[in-house]
Amino acid sequence: MKKISAAAAALVGTLFFGILWLNNLVSASRFYVLLFRGDFAGTDKVPSGFWTALDWSTIDLSTVTTFVPFFGFALLFHRLFRPGVSPETPFFPGYDRFNIALGLIGTIWGIILVGYYPADQVSIAALMRCLHTAMFSTLIAVIWVMVLMPAVIVPVLRLCARHTVVDETELDELLDRITTGIGTAAEEFRKGADETAKFRSGLSDAAKALKELRQEAASGREAEIAWQRSAAETLAAFSAAIRDLDANRRLLREENEKLATENARLERERIQSGDAIRDLQRTIDQIRTALR
Repeated sequence: MKKISAAAAALVGTLFFGILWLNNLVSASRFYVLLFRGDFAGTDKVPSGFWTALDWSTIDLSTVTTFVPFFGFALLFHRLFRPGVSPETPFFPGYDRFNIALGLIGTIWGIILVGYYPADQVSIAALMRCLHTAMFSTLIAVIWVMVLMPAVIVPVLRLCARHTVVDETELDELLDRITTGIGTAAEEFRKGADETAKFRSGLSDAAKALKELRQEAASGREAEIAWQRSAAETLAAFSAAIRDLDANRRLLREENEKLATENARLERERIQSGDAIRDLQRTIDQIRTALR
């Protein structure tokens, strides 16, 4: 009965997230058509998929956010009837790394999308859309792999495989894995929140810069010329600083060589002085012996 209930839940999850993923694919494909066609104003709002009632789920233009749970539920449904070899890797080896890699790919793709907008046509809505793609893809991958897998999926598979008798050692190991997974997920969430704050700060700075650029564009190319002049001066100053550093490095190397030569000379003199002192000591000893 437990296996049937779990299979029913897995099938419902597969169908539900499968529909969300297909709808997300249609929505993302329409968005990319507008983007690559140059209709940047039309990309301020992500187009609907094949079902407008599911527009709330089209938050990720890489579709990783809806694919990860769909793929996970599909594998869970499969494993309920064909158990895997190892309970530690219930789906396939490297499944965790595969999901995390998908999340990181979604993050990188969200950042890349910003570069497709001309500097004078980037809107806050477009930037936030790219931010959602970057953040939600990693968020769902971390939640699925580090929280749901050890806390829900693996225990369900073990229960349905009739491994109901678990000694205290196995239970402690399971609790440790769950605690570690939750701790790691919390750390990832914290890092994600920090990166989100930095990204939002960057978006705000970019918006201010774009506003200033638009205001300056009305007065001609003076700002651009001034910027080019400033960049040239900065580059010249930087080149001069590099030349000075290189000259100082050569001087230091020469001084170091001189010091090494002087040190070698002093060492030779020290050895010669030691030899002379020993010869003098032998002479004194001979004189004392002769006087006796």
